[in-house]
This record gives sequence, C-alpha cells and structure tokens, in this order.
Amino acid sequence: MKLEHTSNAASLNMIVNENDIEVLDEYIDNHNTWTNSYNCSSFASEAWNLVSDIYLDPYNDILFVDTPKKLSNSIKDVSGYFTGIQFTVVSNIDDYVGYYGYDSNDNGVFIEQLQN
Repeated sequence: MKLEHTSNAASLNMIVNENDIEVLDEYIDNHNTWTNSYNCSSFASEAWNLVSDIYLDPYNDILFVDTPKKLSNSIKDVSGYFTGIQFTVVSNIDDYVGYYGYDSNDNGVFIEQLQN
C-alpha cells in the first residue's frame, strides 16, 4: 500500500559529493541507534552537520535533550528552508531502503537499492 503525503515539516537540501556520501554512509553505519538522549533529531542534525557548512542545533536547553521542534526552528533560521515536500509512505519499507533524490520536476524518486 502507498499513501501520498505532503509534509509541513521544515526542510533543507544541499548537493553532496562522493566524499560526503562516504562520510554519511560511515556515520549511518556507526550511529544506527536510538535512546532518550540520542533520538531522531540528534541523528539527523549530526549527519547534516558532518557535511554542511550550515550548523543545525536541535538541543533544547530546558529539556536537556535534542527535540524535533528545536531542530525545526534551527532549520527555519536558515534562509532558503522550505515546507510542503510530498513523499510516498509505503507499507513494506524493506522494498524501498536506499537513496532518494528528485527528478527534473522535483518529484521524489528512488535512486539506489541498499543491501540489507
């Protein structure tokens, strides 16, 4: 089953080179974990910060943890952020593990299948 969805989440994008992909692959391989203090906001911002000159800060000084809201606000502080990305939710995610990108019409497209 596929479900089309438009997200109101704040987003940034950037062009990455082959070295950036290698850095991100290594990061993903070594940080595939989740805890109360190391969550999705931690993972996403650290990955971004490894390959970007734009620093994102998801840390909430009151809660003493990274939060999606703080990460969203950090993204919105950057000129050129956007919202309204349309993506497809699939019921069998194993069939769609890999890299994604955009075609010439800015539609999300599957680029490369990763080995499980």
